[in-house]
Amino acid sequence: MAYLILCPLLYVQAETFVSGKVVKLERVSTSINGDTKVGDNYGGLGCKFNQPGSWTIQTDNTIANVNLFLDLDKLTVLVGELLVERGVDMATKDSRNPFGSVNPDIIITADISELTMYTCSALSGHKAKGNLGLKVDWRLFNTKTKTLITELSTVGASESKKKINNLYTWMINNSMSEATVKFLDVMNQ
Repeated sequence: MAYLILCPLLYVQAETFVSGKVVKLERVSTSINGDTKVGDNYGGLGCKFNQPGSWTIQTDNTIANVNLFLDLDKLTVLVGELLVERGVDMATKDSRNPFGSVNPDIIITADISELTMYTCSALSGHKAKGNLGLKVDWRLFNTKTKTLITELSTVGASESKKKINNLYTWMINNSMSEATVKFLDVMNQ
């Protein structure tokens, strides 16, 4: 499930604009409506003999039954750390980057626009197995001209064939990391 969607003409422009520029990452967002069904959660013996619960997106911390909680703040930190690891000059000053610039040349936005998930939960406990795929729409803006430089989409996917604890967090983080690395690979070519 690994594919990349982008406009080749804009890709060349983005490559030129990212190299040697100071970048600011906006908070990761999602454009998926909270009532939209994004997958099924099966439970019970073999995950085959009962009706599935439907997964929906939730972005606040009031966890409800059978909702997928997207901690957008933690995903923003995850993406920011991957950008720094890959040598992107981030426009942030904090304990990890005390010499960061405060005036970015480029602003990057990341919006989770599609997400699908299938899970099979254990009869008891909090273990589950399953798979998750997501699509992230990236947009790069020039702060000086206040214009869109480019936009592209990447996907990430994760799967666990055995039941593990914290499956949902693991799949979301791995899928977002994969989509981010693909974005960075395109920007660094």
